[in-house]
Amino acid sequence: VGNIIGDYLFRNNKKRRLIVEANLRQVFPDIAAYDLAIKVQSHLRWYGRAMIAYSLFFFASKKRLVGQVSIVGEDLLQEAKKSQQPMVLLLAHSVMLEFAAVALSIKDYSSFGSYKTSKNPVLDWMIARSRCRFVDFVVSREQGLRPLIRGIQSGHIMIFLPDEDLGLDN
Repeated sequence: VGNIIGDYLFRNNKKRRLIVEANLRQVFPDIAAYDLAIKVQSHLRWYGRAMIAYSLFFFASKKRLVGQVSIVGEDLLQEAKKSQQPMVLLLAHSVMLEFAAVALSIKDYSSFGSYKTSKNPVLDWMIARSRCRFVDFVVSREQGLRPLIRGIQSGHIMIFLPDEDLGLDN
């Protein structure tokens, strides 16, 4: 079903397709048009699958999600936790990024993250509500960096998207 959604987006959502193309051209400046189209379609298929998976993220119980996620490199998290080192988990801005919070929560890691409010208040509520299910708290972009620093100092793992532009004032 996710692939069907992705194929639909590829054919009918020109704005999304052009954004993906522009981002991929930054990484692959010499890519042939055919190869670029394949990568764009592949990304949009992942995007479609993520849309389906997000219904689990939004509504499934923690028990239901246990077998759906895992942490690669968990030994590094355990070492840092034992030594009480502050931790920032840098994530690529990918279509499945929300599941990092799920994985940390299932393994009983205390975490928090930031988010950019949406122009759509219903979507904003859903995302904030969903994130709060698996992290200890969330900080909106508008709140700036101070709450993020306090969260790290309190021993929580900060989930951070390094490509997020917090602006000059933050």
